[in-house]
Amino acid sequence: MNNIGEKKYKLSVIVAVAENNAIGKDNRLLWHISEDLKYFKRITHGCPVIMGHKTWLSIGKPLPGRRNIVLSRSLCQPSDNSQENAQDNSQGNAHQKGVDTAVVKSIGSSLAQYRHLIPGAELYASLEEALNNIAYKPIPEDSTITTNPSEITAQPDTINQAIKDPLTDDNKIKTVVYPDEVFIIGGGEVYKQALPLADKLYLTRVHVTVDDADTFFPEIDPAQWSEISRESHDHGKRFEHPFEFIVYEKTQIR
Repeated sequence: MNNIGEKKYKLSVIVAVAENNAIGKDNRLLWHISEDLKYFKRITHGCPVIMGHKTWLSIGKPLPGRRNIVLSRSLCQPSDNSQENAQDNSQGNAHQKGVDTAVVKSIGSSLAQYRHLIPGAELYASLEEALNNIAYKPIPEDSTITTNPSEITAQPDTINQAIKDPLTDDNKIKTVVYPDEVFIIGGGEVYKQALPLADKLYLTRVHVTVDDADTFFPEIDPAQWSEISRESHDHGKRFEHPFEFIVYEKTQIR
């Protein structure tokens, strides 16, 4: 999915970590840093955010201004496995080879039939399934592309690219719209799955050590990531420890 040179969207990870890579305890954040919360909101606003079910429960409500996507195998209802597998395979190939007829036919039906068991969020069984369905609903070529969320399903504030496939039903050209950037926002297991796939990493390094944490972020391989910016703070308005906003980009071909 999303090979280099054939990008349809940027996959980014955003996380706040302690010196020992701790990120949580008892399904709760380890700190409350208002500056970091504002940073998170600013960076992710208008983009899809993907999270595990425990992260969703800890937040307690949909994040406004973002397309909320939740991962949970246990909550997904049984369905026609053969049909879903066929759709998953065709969509997975489309990330590597470009949009084809199967994708255009399946994306619309997938978005319509997927289980909205969690109000305000889309529910998928796995990260792979969520990314395979990250494109927005196909629209006819003669329709006007708009940034109005009420006019296009789960539309973000901006649209990155529209990919046209001439081989669709009734020979009508339809447009598949992808978001600019997709964010992974937790928790620990989802981070582990997503980091090898990610293109960009927004890391808030909090200069404290939390020995009794139970959730940790994976080690960052310096051979794969290049720092592009760093913003340091000696302390927050109501947080006494130093922290930094660091942005990395992937440098090694996956």
